[in-house]
Amino acid sequence: MIKTNQELLSYLNKLFTSSVHQGQIRETTFRKGELLVMQDEPAGDLFILRSGVVKCFITEENGRDYLLEFLGEGEIIGELELLMNKDNLGSVQALTVVEAFRIDKKSFAAFLSEDRILTQYLLQELATRLSRTARRAAYQQIFPLQYALLKVLYLFSENKQAISKQDLADYLAISIRSLNRLLKQMGDQEPDFANSGGLFAIPKEKLLSLMQKYY
Repeated sequence: MIKTNQELLSYLNKLFTSSVHQGQIRETTFRKGELLVMQDEPAGDLFILRSGVVKCFITEENGRDYLLEFLGEGEIIGELELLMNKDNLGSVQALTVVEAFRIDKKSFAAFLSEDRILTQYLLQELATRLSRTARRAAYQQIFPLQYALLKVLYLFSENKQAISKQDLADYLAISIRSLNRLLKQMGDQEPDFANSGGLFAIPKEKLLSLMQKYY
């Protein structure tokens, strides 16, 4: 659920310490809650996360946020807009303190023309995100909200990260009121989704403990 790319991060660390690319890759830090990218603003620099977690979301015309995904170490931010020469398609906000590599437009263009390995990583990342989007759409068609809710809570717990109630509702594309109703319904039924659909296995006590934090 929190996407990472350790291979890309390892390669960027090598580039960063290389004298050949001195000045092309910079370090930057974002505070919790700070925006790395803002929707509809002109595309800026490319970011590769070194540590921390961010959320990617789109704000609809009615002001409601639709949460797309959570990204962690080694994930790229801003590549699509730079490749398309478009304004930012969505916003990216730090959920924790975030450390990142920063590459400006000019340096990014140079890397694309000169560094075949980085270009290959970029193509793999784009293909992976397309695949994830397709899988998520299929998943939402096949499994009810209960599965998605429990999976998000469990995976954040396993990564020792917290997710706010609002972010949880935004990720499920439902309102806080609907989320409260869903949590109450599941709590009353004391569900046990262990091995359900071969999706994941979690002891009932763990499930109930995770849900009760959001009642």
